[in-house]
Amino acid sequence: MCQRYANNPSVIICESMPSIEFWFLLHYLNTNRYFATSDDVMAALRRYLPTFSKQQSYLSKENWVATLLTDNKLTTAIHNAITLGEGGESYSNLHKLFTLLNP
Repeated sequence: MCQRYANNPSVIICESMPSIEFWFLLHYLNTNRYFATSDDVMAALRRYLPTFSKQQSYLSKENWVATLLTDNKLTTAIHNAITLGEGGESYSNLHKLFTLLNP
C-alpha cells in the first residue's frame, strides 16, 4: 500500500508501529522504546489511561478521546512523533494527518 500511494500527494499514509496505541502513548510520553506488540504498548499506555481497552464499548465513548485532547496533549504527541522520526522500530507518523487538518 505504501509503495502504491507513495507518490500520490492526495494520500497520506499514517502508520503507527507496532500499533495505533503507540500514537496514543505519545500524547503522554516521548519514547522510542521498542514495543514488540500492541499489548506491550497498551501496558505502557494504561499507566496514563488505566481503563483503556480495544473493546468497542470503550472506544465508542468520547471520554478517552477528550482526555487525549486536554492540556495540549495533541500538540505534545505531534512534537514527540516528529522528534522521534520514523527510524526506530516503534514510531508513529499520524502527526502528518493532524498537521494537515490543523495547519
